[in-house]
Amino acid sequence: MRSLNSVLSDVMNGQRVVKSFAKEQKERDRYRKKNQDAYEVNERINSKITNTNPLVWGCYNLFSIGLFCLGCFLIVMQVEVGGTVFTYGVLTGLISYTGMLYDPIDFFMWIGDRWARCVDAASRMFEILESKPTVVEDPNPVRLEHLDGDIEFRNVFFEYEAGHRILKNVSFKVTAGHMFGIVGKTGAGKSTIINLMARLYDVTSGEILINGVPIKKIATEDLRRCIGIVSQETYIFVGSVADNIRYARPNATMEEVIEAAKSANAHEFITKLPDGYNTKIGSGGVTLSGGEKQRISIARAIIQDPDILILDEATASMDTRTERKIQVAIDSLKEGRTIISIAHRLSTLRDADMLCVIENGEVKEMGTHDKLIREKGKYFELYKLQADALKFIED
Repeated sequence: MRSLNSVLSDVMNGQRVVKSFAKEQKERDRYRKKNQDAYEVNERINSKITNTNPLVWGCYNLFSIGLFCLGCFLIVMQVEVGGTVFTYGVLTGLISYTGMLYDPIDFFMWIGDRWARCVDAASRMFEILESKPTVVEDPNPVRLEHLDGDIEFRNVFFEYEAGHRILKNVSFKVTAGHMFGIVGKTGAGKSTIINLMARLYDVTSGEILINGVPIKKIATEDLRRCIGIVSQETYIFVGSVADNIRYARPNATMEEVIEAAKSANAHEFITKLPDGYNTKIGSGGVTLSGGEKQRISIARAIIQDPDILILDEATASMDTRTERKIQVAIDSLKEGRTIISIAHRLSTLRDADMLCVIENGEVKEMGTHDKLIREKGKYFELYKLQADALKFIED
């Protein structure tokens, strides 16, 4: 049944893709196969039940009827049992005690099925409870109220799976209050660097320092509170628009929510929703476009007011005009805050104080936009490819 429900959930969540590729019949066949498997299993179970139940309850009823007939005979014949004449009251009590056997018999008949379901559920539950987290907080963590934003990677190696390195000897420094851009091809390891900064994973070897303190020694709560992340994979919770924006700061006022939405260029489309900021979104609510979800995600990070703001392809789902407006908003957030930005559109990183080019998990180049263009290395190649592509589109 779990496998059957998994297929159903998968198809329902991906129904647009199914319809786009006209694969309805294929998915029906896939569901039919799982459903047939479940049907056959349940048929075998019910077959055993139909064979067992009549036998057990037949014996139970014969025993009850036999006991009743025997009791009636003893009453009519005035037979003494244990020195006392057998009466109708004794028979009634005896039959009542016999009826008390019904529930225990029923329990033991179904104990196998119930036990099997219990073991199955418990095995999955204990699998989760007994799993050990890969990221463990230091027993005596360093508490930091604020992070200045000085970040340093020292000879960092990382691998998701043993023997398959994603990052190889990565070393660089991010100066507090500056904008640091990370560029590279898809799969180069850019998002992995971001995940390591937020300590969603621990490095395989090497060290990451923030404020001169190894990231493993900083209290996880302080680290996550001071780092805001806008990911390319947005998630909207079930609830109102305002609740989604103030998720990082539940006590934020409505004025602060609106100000954050304006900074993320989201206020305009929010006010057009049926109930404005009180409109329910998420599952069962109003459906938002990818760009609208992304802008709410940016507003959520802005209202957090983090010391370090990480933008992982934050404007990937937006048109050029909206991206430009949000870029202006991000520029206004630079003061007193360190910004780490990943973007495939290199034009959005031209004003970065420092750029880092990642290729195959290694740092190939570092410098400002103008410096890297003059050097005509990897960054220049990427920039030229994008420029030629834009020129081709315009032509």
